[in-house]
Amino acid sequence: MEIKIETNVSYAIVSRIQHPFIGTLICSFLVYNFDEIYKLAISTKENYFRIKLFMQTFQMTPSRHCYSIIVAFFVSIFADSILYNLKRIIEFYISNLTNRYFEMSNTISPENEMNNLESSIGYLFDENNRIRTFINSFTPTLIE
Repeated sequence: MEIKIETNVSYAIVSRIQHPFIGTLICSFLVYNFDEIYKLAISTKENYFRIKLFMQTFQMTPSRHCYSIIVAFFVSIFADSILYNLKRIIEFYISNLTNRYFEMSNTISPENEMNNLESSIGYLFDENNRIRTFINSFTPTLIE
């Protein structure tokens, strides 16, 4: 019986948190009112006084409710477009960063570039000398 109750309660909690409006309302309420919830949970006073202090805070400052409700409405209305655009922005920046990383890793430092040029010039100079000796060895036989 206890397992069934636990699964029903956990299912109810998960289904409410995953709902676009209710989940956002709960999360924004917890984030915005974290200080009061922290005082409620950690306070050393008796339970009655903690709850009374918690309720007085919300009665004295009704704006604590408004921010959570505004955020919940905004996110529930624009959640799909926000997530879609956020996904596109993240993909864009990740592809940009990877492209820049590969460009930077493929670029050669000036010292390495100079060494590559010197080795290329040395190879071409040796190849030029071999061709000259080859031509010089055949030139006398062609003239005769």
